[in-house]
Amino acid sequence: MPLVTMARALARMADPGSLAGSRGEAAARIHECMTGHPEMVRGTVGFDTALMRAGQGRFATKTGAEGVHAGIVPALKLGIAVKVEDGAARASRIAMAAILDHLGLIDEGARVQLVDHMTAPVTNAAGKKVGALRIAAGWAD
Repeated sequence: MPLVTMARALARMADPGSLAGSRGEAAARIHECMTGHPEMVRGTVGFDTALMRAGQGRFATKTGAEGVHAGIVPALKLGIAVKVEDGAARASRIAMAAILDHLGLIDEGARVQLVDHMTAPVTNAAGKKVGALRIAAGWAD
């Protein structure tokens, strides 16, 4: 599925009023369930869990396979679709957090909670840290 198509579908889910009948109710309930119980989405220590807890209901996110990450922001009626070409989930997590931060959805307190998720160490075959993945300064300018 093209990313633009995925983002449009997520945007419709973020705007339950745009969906007919019970579909809109289902979309609203999915967001409510995901943000109310994020540990049911990604376990007690997963990235999406930490991100949704920090977001306090402002958005819902879900990691997919092969570097895909999806998000919905109901207040903005926005769907977010991220795909990292090499399939690395570590990069898609950082990108999703950066997008939500750029949208003003991650406040300073939440940023402190997410500091370990906003960068990812790069290690060599011996397990030695040789670098880190992070968002480049000025990326959203």
